[in-house]
Amino acid sequence: MAATNPFIQSGLINTLRAKGISSNDISDESLGTLIDDALRTYLFYKPKVCITTHATCIHTVADQPNYAKPTDALWIRSVAWNPSYSATELEDMWKDILLATYPEDDPSMLMLDYMKMSELNRLFKGHWEIRNDEIWLKPVPDGVYHVAVIYATSRTLDELDQIGDNRFVDLAFYTALMAVGTSKLTGGGWRAGQLSVSESVGRETMKVAEGGLNDTLLKISNNYVAGRS
Repeated sequence: MAATNPFIQSGLINTLRAKGISSNDISDESLGTLIDDALRTYLFYKPKVCITTHATCIHTVADQPNYAKPTDALWIRSVAWNPSYSATELEDMWKDILLATYPEDDPSMLMLDYMKMSELNRLFKGHWEIRNDEIWLKPVPDGVYHVAVIYATSRTLDELDQIGDNRFVDLAFYTALMAVGTSKLTGGGWRAGQLSVSESVGRETMKVAEGGLNDTLLKISNNYVAGRS
């Protein structure tokens, strides 16, 4: 029997139930909504990063500085626009790095190659800004160029399963626990026989949930530094 995908919604709901989120507090439907909310939070820290292909990159027009972002972009990380160097010059620099060998008796050459790579990286990052939700190239192109864009985009729960990041499970759990605490706090107290639930339980639940959320988000953010437009 094949193992259940833990990151599909039903699998996550089962996991959250096992971790203590009762159906008496949150229905499956509401839990599914909270999982979607946790995914949006997760994507703020760890989106999928894509780079445009030759066909989907920006094709500049002379004297036009502004261009649309990729349709699925959450935000832009980098734009490869730097007309200060010609394509030939960049290609020569790249070949120089690829063909370099490391002479064991001269470690300074390794540092020089590293500096070349750093410079190449700086050049390819380009000069641009986001204005009115568009990519503006600086300086304005004077002709037709192909400009690559590196950008953040969404992940699906199925794609999260390929990553296997269990911190997302923790994020979903504490998101749900916060909802449980909020419900108990705003719903006031009630009594059924000898069982009593009061506002104090809600406050304590929210306290635990808030601490867990902060700790989980810290672990996620420390694992990924997201450049944003």
